Amino acid sequence: MSNNNTSYKELLTQKDFVKLATANTLGQFGDSIVALAFVWLMYEITGSAALMAVNFMVQSIPGVVFQPIAGAIVDKLSKKRVLLLCKITRMTVMLTMAFLVVTNMVTVPILLAFTFLCSTIEAMRNPASVAITPLVLDSDKYATGAGIKTSLGQVADLLGTAVAGALIIVLGTAGSILVGASTFLVAAVIVALVSLKEAKSTERINLGSTKTSLKEGFAYMKTSHVFVWLLVLGMLLNAMLVPFSAFSVVYIVEYLHGGPGFLSALKIALSLAAVTGAIATPKIKKLSYKWLIVISGLMMGLAMLLFSFAPMIEAVIWRQGSAILIIVLAGVALGVLNVVFGTVFMRHIDKDFLGRVSGLTNSATSFAIPIVAGICAMFAAVVPVSNVFFVSGIIIIVIFCAVTRVKVYDKL
Repeated sequence: MSNNNTSYKELLTQKDFVKLATANTLGQFGDSIVALAFVWLMYEITGSAALMAVNFMVQSIPGVVFQPIAGAIVDKLSKKRVLLLCKITRMTVMLTMAFLVVTNMVTVPILLAFTFLCSTIEAMRNPASVAITPLVLDSDKYATGAGIKTSLGQVADLLGTAVAGALIIVLGTAGSILVGASTFLVAAVIVALVSLKEAKSTERINLGSTKTSLKEGFAYMKTSHVFVWLLVLGMLLNAMLVPFSAFSVVYIVEYLHGGPGFLSALKIALSLAAVTGAIATPKIKKLSYKWLIVISGLMMGLAMLLFSFAPMIEAVIWRQGSAILIIVLAGVALGVLNVVFGTVFMRHIDKDFLGRVSGLTNSATSFAIPIVAGICAMFAAVVPVSNVFFVSGIIIIVIFCAVTRVKVYDKL
């Protein structure tokens, strides 16, 4: 961290990075609107905690299954074209979904199918987004670039969530989805304006070349013990956060007695806190990456524990107020973790392998998510959500206490 002396103003000299960061921010703004609309629509249709967990499981599967393949393919393609295609496709899918909502044709299977499709598109976009960043950013600006990119994404999520609550009330879910679709269109136009010269791969993309590319990615990852241990840590953390991701709407409605407005308020608090954590991270020079990860992880575990106790507060207004304070704690930790993981990733991986390794990384760290989500779905009817949060918090704290004993993390 002490080697990072780049100011945020210096990033303005990286014009193509600014364009891509802007497009990414707009995309996340639209995605936050659509995400809230989708989740609320699912709860309105079913009112089932089990089906909410199933929806989250379906959402996570494409990242596990398709991202390694997508990463291997993206390394052979123009990253700019992949991003452009993903933006346009996402817009088309949203327009179709809005039509189905307006015509009252949405059912649980249809909503699950569209959730799966959107996640599949993201599985292709994510490796391209990671792989293109070093192509438009000087190496000495990686940490600052990762920080501002994360911060802008959190700001976009903040604004999108704040707007989404009002949009759902005024325009309904269909109108909210249409607004999200328009942001994907604008983002696509901005990506098209990026002037980037990419080295063209002469290798044809087929099953054989894809398998070879994947093998090369696996072999490259094995050369770094630090990176392998980082993957393990990311996988465990993602798995432990599944209960809150799956049951957030149920928890807010049934335990905190809140509605769409309070859901937006919690997400706004989370985004503001995450922005604060992300912006501050590159400026923290006295702590190593290892201790930033440990402290942030313990904060996440503590937040999960506190969430399990919040419903015990009798007064609803104090119960909801405590939940906002807890989400701020979790948000700061999340912002720090995102920047640290992103920076370590770019520093430890060769540019030529970023696409496929990004896909493999996202798949590895997400591997346990659908499994845990499936378990949550099975036990949702008999296990109180607050109890699930308590167990998750304990496990997270144990994991990050164990990290302090693993010396390989000192090499981050």
